[in-house]
Order: sequence, then C-alpha cells, then structure tokens
Amino acid sequence: MSRNATSIITFGDGDYPVRMAIGELRALADKLGCGPVALFNRLRGDAVLPDDPAEIIRVALIGGGMTPVEALAFVRRYVHDRPFLESLPTAMMLMGLALFGPADEPVGKAAGPDVATDPTTSSSPLSTGSARPSASRRKRSTE
Repeated sequence: MSRNATSIITFGDGDYPVRMAIGELRALADKLGCGPVALFNRLRGDAVLPDDPAEIIRVALIGGGMTPVEALAFVRRYVHDRPFLESLPTAMMLMGLALFGPADEPVGKAAGPDVATDPTTSSSPLSTGSARPSASRRKRSTE
C-alpha cells in the first residue's frame, strides 16, 4: 500500500489497484446506508446484503483509478455472475484495508526523518550553554 492508500488486489482475471479512502467510504455510506464500521460488521455477520460485496469492490476499483463504466462491467462479470459468497472475502479484505490499513504497513512510523535519532529535526534551538536561573526564583537564605 502506498501513502495515498492504494493497494493491489488479485481478483477476477488479474491484479488491480484499489483505494478505499474517505471519499470512497462516503460513497459506500451513501449507497449502502451505513458507515464503514457498521458495514464491516455487517459483512462479518448474517446481516450482509446482496449488494454489499459488489458495491465495495466497485467503489474500491474506482478509487484505484478504474472508470465507473469499467468497474461496473468488472463487477458484473466477476461478482454478479458468480456465487455470492465467492466475492465476500474480497469485500471484507477491502473494508479491512480501509479501516485498519495493510498488515505490512509499519505502525506508528513517521514518514519523515526519525526524530528520536536526528537532532536536526527539532523545531526548538539546541542549548549550548547552561540555563539561566529564572528571574522569578527567590534567593536562598544563607543564614
């Protein structure tokens, strides 16, 4: 998966780029009437609806760069014309990518330099001398 949320899946007759970012999740919510977490849970339970896998795959293909006409033809060929449960694992995987990211993406890794080991990434100046005492501190009594 790249930093723009694009992945490659093997489905139908080959490998295809897919993307399930916010825009695609909104399109699914509008079309299927529920949010992404509810949809993911619906796919995992017995409430999955007939159009769920097809719409998820179609929207993900469009997000990956396929035209809407191409994506619809693809879904008709490899989802509608096939047994229902055949496309369900792919739809679940696509929703998992959208919600959790790919399994091989490093968790918590910053895209830029490693700030823990690169002192040049700090936005504050490095101190080269000793700190001055605060003006608000009272002097200690020596008596």
